[in-house]
Amino acid sequence: MNKEEYLDEILESFLENEIPGGTIIDSNGMGSVLYCHNKLPTVGGIRQLIFNQCRNHNKVILSVIDSEQKLERALELLQGEIVDFNEPGVGIHFSFPIDNVTGLAQTSKYEE
Repeated sequence: MNKEEYLDEILESFLENEIPGGTIIDSNGMGSVLYCHNKLPTVGGIRQLIFNQCRNHNKVILSVIDSEQKLERALELLQGEIVDFNEPGVGIHFSFPIDNVTGLAQTSKYEE
């Protein structure tokens, strides 16, 4: 996520909706790294329009969500209730199934 100002609200909302646990990772997008290393070609100043500064404040939120209902609720929160990821520059979100988790106090597998 590019807009760090949403981070606390997302995490608090997850907790309020019983979507526990999560890991936050600092990250850099490929375009930002290339821009900061002057490897991105300049086309009519477009580079400055896309990247107004070298920044190192993107966040990745990783969370194991143990039910379809909680996943649906998390997606509702991320698709407009808290933040609109369709807004340009906010970031992206995605989900994928996990077959096995070890080391959590409570785990379950989605039923298909």
